Amino acid sequence: MEIIEQTARTSYGKLLAILTKASNGDVALAEDVLSQAFIKALEVWPVSGAPANPDGWLVKTARNAIIDRFRHLKVQDHSIELLLDRLEQNTTDYPDQRMALLFVCAHPAISEEIRTPLMLQTVVGLSIEQIASAFLLSPAALEKRLVRAKKKIKEAGIPFEIPEKTELSARLEDVLDAVYAAYGTSWNEMTESLESEALFLTRLIVETLPAEAEPKGLLALMQFSSSRKIARRFAGRYVPLDEQDVQLWDKKLLNEADAHLRSAFELKNPGRYQWEAAIQSGHVARRLLGIDNQRDLLALYRVLITTAPSVGAWLSYAGAFLSFDEDLEAQKILNALESEGVERHQPYWVLKATLAAKLGQLSEAVKFYEQAIGLTEDAAVVVFLRAKLDHLPK
Repeated sequence: MEIIEQTARTSYGKLLAILTKASNGDVALAEDVLSQAFIKALEVWPVSGAPANPDGWLVKTARNAIIDRFRHLKVQDHSIELLLDRLEQNTTDYPDQRMALLFVCAHPAISEEIRTPLMLQTVVGLSIEQIASAFLLSPAALEKRLVRAKKKIKEAGIPFEIPEKTELSARLEDVLDAVYAAYGTSWNEMTESLESEALFLTRLIVETLPAEAEPKGLLALMQFSSSRKIARRFAGRYVPLDEQDVQLWDKKLLNEADAHLRSAFELKNPGRYQWEAAIQSGHVARRLLGIDNQRDLLALYRVLITTAPSVGAWLSYAGAFLSFDEDLEAQKILNALESEGVERHQPYWVLKATLAAKLGQLSEAVKFYEQAIGLTEDAAVVVFLRAKLDHLPK
């Protein structure tokens, strides 16, 4: 039923945060009762019709399951019933609960490598398969780690509350990484609703921590990207930045992004997201103003890979060299990345294919494009890559 699927996409993280709070921080229990509530909705709604307040119906159904569990364990507290009654009235009044759950998942007692995946599953509602793909892990291995992390939250008695402001900075990087990972999945047409969710959460973090620079940098980065959303797809085909119609760009959002980036740099504590936003700003200026800022952009990429090296950053650096026709530099980077576990990293194969085509290595280009196509589920990207493949010289 479409309304159930839509509710799952748009409200899962909010509902799970509410139910985690209500179950005394037991994330596993909250997930269990929420899953039961969705199953119940699949049984009831097609027969009786969808309720006027789907979120409230799901909270009420899950609430009853939690109360049953607590009663069975003889630890039922009347205050929990009162809280759940209040939450049921209007679930939209509690957006900060999602931010609370983000910071709970970033608790230092939880292993660092699992914090971001844990947030993506519990707060954002991504599937095990989606998260595993993003982190180049097998779903089975990831699921085991997530189960252990939730058990740790319960056994360690990690409180479900936003920590004191003095503790937030230490957990902030993990939280921002999760929000940005969620935003990245919104590029896929199947998960577009995550874009507004990620932007909302980032604005909330900016408001909560106005003296922190990186949340503002992340907000600017996402706004630069979102400003080009309409131009990024045309007639069912993905359109790269250099081919986009700049008249379709959202100038209001671009101005907001510039303002947030300036505000971030004024705090004089630069970081990964500010450098990435500055790179996006440079690309926007190059297209809108027609300026030659190639050297400036490459310098910004060098700062990024020095301060926050990652496979993604290196691939972006290689892509910049390719777009500026400095093919040998791009080739050096791609060759160096071969030992970095990039075989399931789709952009790597796109760049390899592009480089091979430019060097006249057509059989290699065909192989690399096919590899890239096999690693994406985004129909618009598949159409784009197929067109590239079909236009190779025969």
